[in-house]
Amino acid sequence: FGGRDDGGPSRFGGRDDGGPSRFGGRDDGGPSRFGGRDDGGRGGYDRRGGRDEYDNGYGQRGGDRYDDRYEPQGRPGPAKSSVADLLKPKVRPVEENILKAPTKAHEDNIFKPPTKKAEEKEEKPSKPVETPAPAPATVDVAKAIDDTSVIAEFISGNKLGEDLKSWVSDQIVTSIEKLVFTLLQETEKLNPDIECGWAEPTKYGAALLSLVEDDLLKQVEVLVGIQKYCDKLGFPKLNGESVVQAMFRSMYKFDLADEDAFDMWKEDETPQYEQGKMNAVIQTVEWFNWLEQDDEDDEEDDEEE
Repeated sequence: FGGRDDGGPSRFGGRDDGGPSRFGGRDDGGPSRFGGRDDGGRGGYDRRGGRDEYDNGYGQRGGDRYDDRYEPQGRPGPAKSSVADLLKPKVRPVEENILKAPTKAHEDNIFKPPTKKAEEKEEKPSKPVETPAPAPATVDVAKAIDDTSVIAEFISGNKLGEDLKSWVSDQIVTSIEKLVFTLLQETEKLNPDIECGWAEPTKYGAALLSLVEDDLLKQVEVLVGIQKYCDKLGFPKLNGESVVQAMFRSMYKFDLADEDAFDMWKEDETPQYEQGKMNAVIQTVEWFNWLEQDDEDDEEDDEEE
């Protein structure tokens, strides 16, 4: 390897042999592989060199030689991730085979648990809808049954008193109003009897009483028949008293209309009874006053007893 003093070239070159040193010394003047600070070489990084030699040899940090050596060839390096990016949840890639909501075309093929209503429908078979029977039409008995022949026989006078009463019990009289009006029109005509002798029990009274007894509505019809008869006559007066009031008093005397029947007639507003009703009420004011007074006297007598 050559010594310092043998004068031959040293492999590694000595300081004083004057030959070129492989690694170059400070003073040999040859180019040093790693170059010294003053040798004019590439300016490598000498162990004894400073920061300037490092910078001169490779340029600035991240220079060309450094970049060519450590930078991957052909593709850029991955971008540095921040802490926030690392903490973000990873997005699951979309897969074609994951479960998807069924489309409308496949809804019928999906198994569905039976609902309570469906079970009830299966358990209880539907009953056929029954069409309600139409309500029976209201039948007006007075119009359905023609009692004209019965009324004609009643007022004919062929039977009176108990005989007439017995006969009429087997007949059907649908309108007491029509019976009384026809009786007065045919028997009294234009000369009304204010005492109503026709209502005596021995004449038509007994038969009439059997038809209206204990029936307030039929008793009201008796008063309506008299009302319409007097209306046809023009509500005349005899002996200073209206005929309608005198005949009402006679109906009370023969028990063909009681106090309750009179009150019902006065308060009644049935359209078919309106004919002559206002005049009849006006001409019977005294009669109704007497009925009220009579009721008060009866109450006083009851209290005294």
